[in-house]
Amino acid sequence: MLKIGHVKDTLNLNNIPKEVKEVVVDITMMLDGEYGENRNIESDDGGYIIIIENKEDFNEIGKLDIEINDLILESVDLIKVREGEDYINVLSLFTNEFGLTLLVPRSLADKELLDELNE
Repeated sequence: MLKIGHVKDTLNLNNIPKEVKEVVVDITMMLDGEYGENRNIESDDGGYIIIIENKEDFNEIGKLDIEINDLILESVDLIKVREGEDYINVLSLFTNEFGLTLLVPRSLADKELLDELNE
């Protein structure tokens, strides 16, 4: 599981597809621009991104006090990947000023998430 909150955190994202990295960079640029490059991603406004790398990562999310099954999904979109597996991009807002973006390889997504997909 990768947890990313700032543009500087994207510099070492070498093991994810280029298309997914571009989405991560875009989101972190917006978060840093709106909420600050020095914000605490856990407690300050803004939020962060979680990239799921394997099934076990879903257990790790629970350790972050996030109940994955209780997330209210604001948007669910597909990230088409040219060379590799497509990802699902999920946005969930906890408050007006704090959100979680969850990026999941399509093969690891459960049926409920796939049903929400805006293809």
